[in-house]
Amino acid sequence: MMSWTRCSKLALWVTVVVVVVLGAGALGAAAVPFDGDTPGSAEVGDEVQVEELRLTEPFQVSDSGWTMRVSTELENPRLQVTALNSPGNTVGEKEFDVTNDTVSMAIDDSSINEIVLSVRGDVPAIAGPGPGAYDYENRDRENITVLEIEEVFEDQVETVENGTFELHRFTSDSRDARQAIDSASAAAEEADSDEARDRIQEAITFYDNAEFGNAITAANDAEGRADTGGGGPSTPLLVGAVLALVVVVGGVAYYLRSKQDSANKLQ
Repeated sequence: MMSWTRCSKLALWVTVVVVVVLGAGALGAAAVPFDGDTPGSAEVGDEVQVEELRLTEPFQVSDSGWTMRVSTELENPRLQVTALNSPGNTVGEKEFDVTNDTVSMAIDDSSINEIVLSVRGDVPAIAGPGPGAYDYENRDRENITVLEIEEVFEDQVETVENGTFELHRFTSDSRDARQAIDSASAAAEEADSDEARDRIQEAITFYDNAEFGNAITAANDAEGRADTGGGGPSTPLLVGAVLALVVVVGGVAYYLRSKQDSANKLQ
């Protein structure tokens, strides 16, 4: 059997309280199997849904009780918690829209051996320029936590093993800029062009500052420089060309002067 209570809080928490004797040990769920996955990436503003994240054999605790907390960084999250017994039958289930609430579920049925979590919600906007927002070189900093499951036992808190699920978020502009920089970087390495690499660094700076139009322009320019051999002859080549031209011009002038001197002598 399960009972539910709600109370106001500043974040989303789901609390599962076990009130039966189900074995010994503290923080037992930290090493139990956890099956499930989340989408690899999603666009800001899209609704994502993560279904059937299964916490199996969770109740390796003493009779003093065990608390499971679930948090998410999705906006307007909706959460479903289902308790199953050993044959896989539903013992209890609750689905609700969550804003700023705590949900408590008391379990007093020792046959329960699996908790199934499903969550859906909207991908929040990236805050904007600055640390922890857009980061081309550290893509993970653009991630959000779709679901994080912790257990609390005798005032100890520990994240459940394999119980944190993240996804990468992007906008259409940030995606286009990242793809442009990726393409330019590959071209710069293939051409071994330092000029293109310097321009790519400028593109990355624009990206990190959320100036995606400038980032795309700089990346395209870098790729163009790589495709044309670096955007023009290097300084050593220019110096060599000038010296060669001086030698040729000097030789021609010497030859013409010699011919003129020979003609004068014949007169």
